[in-house]
Amino acid sequence: MTYFTQRLGLIFLIVGSLLLGSTTSGQGAVGPGEPGCTLHLAFDDTLLGPPQVHRPEWQVRPGGPLLNRQEKGISSQGLICREPFDGIVLEPSDPLQVADPFVRGTFQCWFKPDWNSGEGPGHHATLAAFGQWRLPPDLKGFWGITIDPTGRQLQFGAQSASQGVTYLVAPIAFSRGQWYRITVSFAPEGSWIHVNDVQHGPGQGVSFLPPVASLQETGLNIGNAPGGNQPVQGLLDEIRWFNYPLQDLELEAGPWGLRGRVIDSDSLPPGILLSWPVSKGGPFAIRRRLSGKTKWDLLETQWEGFAYLDSWNGLDRGQTYQYQVQDRSQGGSMQEVSVAHSLGPKHHSGTILLLVDQTLNEALQKDLDLFSEVLRKDGWLVKRAQAPRHDDRSWRSNPERIDRTKQTIIQQLGQVKTEPRVVMLIGHVAVPYSGFHALDGHVKPEDDHRGAWPADMVYADLDGVWTDQQVDHVNRISEANTNVPGDGKFDQESAPTRLEVGVGRVDFANLPALNARRFFASSARRKQEEIDLIRRYLEKDILYRSKRLSFAAETLVEETLPATMGHKLRAAALTSGSLLFESNAGKIRPGKLIAGDRGALWGFISGYGGPSTMVIGERTLQSEHFAQANSLPDVAFLGLYSSWHPDWNCPNAFMRAALSQDHAVLGLMSILSGPWDFQPLGLGGCLGDVFIASGSHPANPAKRSLAILGDPTLKTAVVAPVDDVKVIFRGEQRRLEWVAEDMPGREGYHAYLRLPGQVDYDLFQSVGPEVDHIVMPQEIPANSEFMVRQGQWQRTGSGSFVSLSLGMSASTP
Repeated sequence: MTYFTQRLGLIFLIVGSLLLGSTTSGQGAVGPGEPGCTLHLAFDDTLLGPPQVHRPEWQVRPGGPLLNRQEKGISSQGLICREPFDGIVLEPSDPLQVADPFVRGTFQCWFKPDWNSGEGPGHHATLAAFGQWRLPPDLKGFWGITIDPTGRQLQFGAQSASQGVTYLVAPIAFSRGQWYRITVSFAPEGSWIHVNDVQHGPGQGVSFLPPVASLQETGLNIGNAPGGNQPVQGLLDEIRWFNYPLQDLELEAGPWGLRGRVIDSDSLPPGILLSWPVSKGGPFAIRRRLSGKTKWDLLETQWEGFAYLDSWNGLDRGQTYQYQVQDRSQGGSMQEVSVAHSLGPKHHSGTILLLVDQTLNEALQKDLDLFSEVLRKDGWLVKRAQAPRHDDRSWRSNPERIDRTKQTIIQQLGQVKTEPRVVMLIGHVAVPYSGFHALDGHVKPEDDHRGAWPADMVYADLDGVWTDQQVDHVNRISEANTNVPGDGKFDQESAPTRLEVGVGRVDFANLPALNARRFFASSARRKQEEIDLIRRYLEKDILYRSKRLSFAAETLVEETLPATMGHKLRAAALTSGSLLFESNAGKIRPGKLIAGDRGALWGFISGYGGPSTMVIGERTLQSEHFAQANSLPDVAFLGLYSSWHPDWNCPNAFMRAALSQDHAVLGLMSILSGPWDFQPLGLGGCLGDVFIASGSHPANPAKRSLAILGDPTLKTAVVAPVDDVKVIFRGEQRRLEWVAEDMPGREGYHAYLRLPGQVDYDLFQSVGPEVDHIVMPQEIPANSEFMVRQGQWQRTGSGSFVSLSLGMSASTP
């Protein structure tokens, strides 16, 4: 077997057999309507690359006219395209779907020319094409991405049997021996060319296609024209095809794209596969340590690729490992990621303290009883206490109320060992204030936002010393922001020590706009409206936990501020997407969140903010609009990048009003208060874990206004519960039975027991995914309660773990 035959066989194996979302992952292949990467040619010497193919849409044409030669590329090997018959020919696995990739999609590659623009390749050169380009009237059919002979233009066009169109031409200025990332996106709506992420276009949309016979005759040619003689005169690497047009947002994913994937299939060696977007950086140093340890093990010092398989046989299932990838090039960065290695079910989620506004506690008693029981069936140890209400009329009494609230948290959670520990503030619980700097840049005398902002972070730090001696600023615009020594508002801009407790707040005080009420409405009426909003939130929370509110596993971003202002929003969006979803492709994209796109798990919006308003493009959104159905973000979790909103304790506050929707927005946050660390969600954690991690980062902790409005126990990996749980007699057996719908990646079922007089459930027995009952011992007392939860394997950009459903219960007769 020749070298070229061996290499073609390897490429065929990579393109045809390595499937992302195989049966081991519990996810299906990418369908025509699901955005994704459908082709990835990396030309590596081994299969140790990032996930290469979502489904085998293409295969190498046996006996194709082009020779597949390689040399050192940007990742490992690259495809040589210099001689008349260099390149590679692909053909579709399904001839009936041949049109799909060329109507709407993206071609992307890295290219290193052997020439400078001006001299060029000396002939028309082809990056990707099928069919034969002809002069009229001899048109037969052609589709291609080409470079002109001088190397000054990149061209995208097509011919049918009757017409020809150049959709878009982009100027290029290439230098010999330099790598360039070329991205050509197209759809009926338009076409775009990006060179090193600089956009050209839009050009014309794809309005027709060549005859199918053109593709069947020549195949899809990469790096050369069908039949040869038009090589691009250089080196190609990391060739990808997407089934949707990539947007600017996804092309900027590089700095935040380090991910980890657990390999547990039969097609690859077991281990943890790290991958990051191909860039011009490197080589890389790679280190690993067990989570919780301090010492790093150096794995590589000069790694040349953009993916690394840690196949050390000492890796243990059920452990979390931290990895560090350091770019050793000049000005290179350091990135870290934690990877869950097949974590089993976590039967005890942690401890939550429901800390309730004492003026609302009695009215919410039944609602809180029900909610507490739901939390227990989700694995939480529940504690409840009351706390003093914030005084909005005068600050004078609030410092003492804040201190009492914090002491209650310390008493209830200070000695608790189960992690995480979280507090859910329900109602208008006393609000701490801290700091001086205006994170939104409003510092002019007539537009002053300097001074103390709400700081629930104070409640999360059980042992830090918060001082009140340094900041001395009288705010003439907003008295609430005034911060002077000795007033009970703290100095700190971030937590003085590591946070121990995750905090979330559900607070609908002083929001008359939601019910079109004036402020002089009776206090009884205002209190009832506040109670009703809390009840509706708790109902929404329960629906989400039981997967009766469902959201697509994707991140939508609506940017309306100039690009120079939006880097924090993009960082948060790209970080959440790369760590929460197994593949970036199609999971992070621009969208219209305001009365637009379908429901997504995460949404991020930038705009110009005011205390009760947000200008999103040409639309001004006000707090009162959150009382209107079908006009606001249909997402589970929402991040806002805007002025004023981190200062959320004001009448008709936009942030708190946004939490009032009945079927969306279970949690929201201000991106200004970050940086946010969303990694815990990708490891199976909750929003409270995110709060702790964000505020505790040793090098760059979140700001003092860090706040999660919503339930801190919520997770992004939600599993549907089982149904029809019952205790029955079958013959002489007493059995616990249940019904569950088909579900990919089911790990098994777990039964828990609560004896009469007990509050919490204890694990009783676990069974496999094919079992639908448990035989109960006869000595179980009457009126004991059994609960069943089902587990499902989750695959994210942070590894793999089992997520448990909400429990469903039945009592013994």
